[in-house]
Amino acid sequence: MPVGARSVAAAVALAVAAACNPQRTPEHNLILITLDTTRADRLGSYGSQTVHTPNLDRIAELGTVFDHAFAVAPITAPSHASILSGTFPPFHQVRDNDIAAVPAGVPWLPEIVGDRGYRTAAMVAAYPLRSAMGFARGFDYFGDQLEAPPGSFVITNLHTVGVASRPGEQISEEFRMWLAANHSGGRFFVWLHYYDPHWPWTPRAGYADLYPDQPYDGEIAYMDDCIGKVLRVLADEGLAETTGLVVVADHGEGLMDHDELTHGLLLYNGTVRVPLIVRLPWLEKQRSRVDTFVSNADVMPTILDALGIEPEALGLPIQARSLVPLLAPTSVDAPPGPAWDRSLYFETFYAFYHYRWSPLAGFAADGRKYIHGPTDELYDLRTDPAERRPLSEPAELDALAERLDRLEVELRRDRPSADRYQQSREELEKLRALGYVGGEAADDLESVADLSALLHPREAMPIFLKYNDILGLIHSGRFVEALDLARSIADADPHQKDARMTVASLNVQLGRTEAADQAFAELIEDFSDKDVVYQAGVYFQKRRNLELARQCFERLIADDPADIEAATRLAEVAVAQGDVDEGRRLLDGALAVDPAYREAMLGLAVLLDQQGEPEAEDRFRAVATRYPFDPRVSFDFGIFLLRHDRDAEAVERLRRAAALSDGPLFAAAQFALASHYERTGDLDQARACLREIVIQTDNPPALRQAQDRLAALGAE
Repeated sequence: MPVGARSVAAAVALAVAAACNPQRTPEHNLILITLDTTRADRLGSYGSQTVHTPNLDRIAELGTVFDHAFAVAPITAPSHASILSGTFPPFHQVRDNDIAAVPAGVPWLPEIVGDRGYRTAAMVAAYPLRSAMGFARGFDYFGDQLEAPPGSFVITNLHTVGVASRPGEQISEEFRMWLAANHSGGRFFVWLHYYDPHWPWTPRAGYADLYPDQPYDGEIAYMDDCIGKVLRVLADEGLAETTGLVVVADHGEGLMDHDELTHGLLLYNGTVRVPLIVRLPWLEKQRSRVDTFVSNADVMPTILDALGIEPEALGLPIQARSLVPLLAPTSVDAPPGPAWDRSLYFETFYAFYHYRWSPLAGFAADGRKYIHGPTDELYDLRTDPAERRPLSEPAELDALAERLDRLEVELRRDRPSADRYQQSREELEKLRALGYVGGEAADDLESVADLSALLHPREAMPIFLKYNDILGLIHSGRFVEALDLARSIADADPHQKDARMTVASLNVQLGRTEAADQAFAELIEDFSDKDVVYQAGVYFQKRRNLELARQCFERLIADDPADIEAATRLAEVAVAQGDVDEGRRLLDGALAVDPAYREAMLGLAVLLDQQGEPEAEDRFRAVATRYPFDPRVSFDFGIFLLRHDRDAEAVERLRRAAALSDGPLFAAAQFALASHYERTGDLDQARACLREIVIQTDNPPALRQAQDRLAALGAE
């Protein structure tokens, strides 16, 4: 760049900095709201005329809307790993849900702001973002308690059974409770994750009636309503003008654009163009819209910059760029300089991991979009935003393929090891003492060199749509038909891992235990993927086939000695086999890796209680203090307190568990309360608890049990 141009660039940069960086005060907070599976064109601020999103539109009206934001991947975990790290998938190596945890060496937003005095909290709504996959790092409070979805015997990430999740109203209510307990004038950073628009589309709270023919739109409107509660809480607490809001989607939804109903397989705009809205009330003015191409990975450095933390000064390998310079009303769309002359990377390896179809990767730059796969594609997004007219210029496509290769090499440079925790020598020795350190890392997906040998996901779309049909059959209770369809896919191609997992799960649902035993045994023989081996281990544990369960969990720990999820399960198996000492050692080992891992904390409290150890109550209180709004923690502690005649506190804990759950834990807590009231002679309260189950449960056995107990109690 000529000297004169550099001088102009510097002047522009200084002017932008002055406009966008007024005096910040210690009271400034920030909330990151991530919208799962949300298309940009379904928000009013992005032109939707059919979906009512007044709360998100209000944030947009007061803030800045980015019209061309791209997700790094149309998959939940990889995209969120980029949102929170400011790095791209080739660097952070989270390429799919439930495949790899976030490595410890990746820059991590909550850790950075937490080290600077911010209280940090997260409330997430879906299984792929659970703490065991590394997303809890740096958060003082991490709410991720989930219950198995209908038709599933275990909490799962299996698309055809339904990913374990919780509704937006629970996320907003958990935030309200956290804020009430923690707002004392100090600064906070909170991440709220809403999962509602994810398939299957079943709008809640009357939105199914408002959008009878557009259930996806109904999910968007319901989610907006839940976000409205967050805005009201901020207003009621006097925090609306001191709390910044960054709203971004992890990816969109196909809705049959390019024949893709949901997401994950393709890289067209329906799934990778996402809403991104930034509202910083301490800025005097903000630009209303920005046309520059940006990435959702830019969210992390943008938040740091908004809070007065200079990303470049941290000395961390942050690959994305702060968007704060684009917020000033006087800024041009793309300030001059190398920071904005970039290629925005995106990828999807979902089809490869699940179906052995081709992965895809590409980038957006200069108003155009390049997608690399078995056949390469190039689109001019300025004139063809729907990507219907590919530009077929062989020489240019070859040049773009080389450019993508160089980009991937650059993004992989100096990437950290894939270890999810920075383990000390002492912690590793504890794991070695248990015999679990070993195994080799999985092959890197960059080794998939010959994409032409793999089926393009677009060509396999009819098969993928059958998976959505299976889920629809499951949700309508037609399990035999769902099993037959899943078996037909698996028989045609035994490499279809998801189909075979679905066959196994549906055999469990139908009570066909011998067929389920065989299906899971064959799965762990043919696949080494964590999701397969872990779910098989949970299945065999529930079947009381403890030796096979042990083999599954030991196999996972051998592959990844920091797999605290598997270690905690193995501890349960060890105790069930009568080896309490091994169970204790495993739990201690898991807590040495992550002292705040909820399942291990709770598991140790339960184990000590079973052994009659007086330390049990201290352990229960420790986990209840760390996770005050977790329904499982509240339930288990409530039961402990009931057995020790601490009725008043027990009732409080059990009521909280019921209030925070709408699944099996809700019924279990109400049954426990009913038994307590019946034992103490308060039959009216006992009936009230049982009626709550009758009114709210969708579990037939729980409904029948509640009805039978009501009948036994007699008339009021």
